[in-house]
Amino acid sequence: MNELKLEIADPRIFETRLQQLGGKMGEPCWYGNWYLEATASRVLKIMQIRDSYRLLELQKLDKGFAFVSDKSINDISIYRLHKIPDHNILHKTVRSWQARHSVDLLVFDDIGTFACVNYEEGEYNTALDFILNDLHLSNPAFIEVPFNVLKRRKLGLADFD
Repeated sequence: MNELKLEIADPRIFETRLQQLGGKMGEPCWYGNWYLEATASRVLKIMQIRDSYRLLELQKLDKGFAFVSDKSINDISIYRLHKIPDHNILHKTVRSWQARHSVDLLVFDDIGTFACVNYEEGEYNTALDFILNDLHLSNPAFIEVPFNVLKRRKLGLADFD
């Protein structure tokens, strides 16, 4: 799966548009994210959903990101999450929608609200058409860096270590 990340100025307007498209929202869920490695081309992070932990690897595409690996973690202690610097830790509430496309509204405690429009390989143009024409976002603010980079920028840090 691939994703296009967008900055969302007003989540109420965005979700109203998803509803107008016949979209249905799933149950909101809290996620924890610990970034183990983030470069301009690759992201390796741990994601917590309820009591489950997963190791995710994402690769930077020309536009957006691709999920290349998603593995369940049985023993989280080996990752020493308590040693991860605060600027590489992000928590969010995810409001997942199904409206012609899978769309996740991400509400971060510390960096704002974003959306991820998810699409399968080879469907970039369809996802872009959905953003421009169905969601009526004529000038979308695409995010082309990992979310931890946005937090680092907010704290006045360099994008990458």
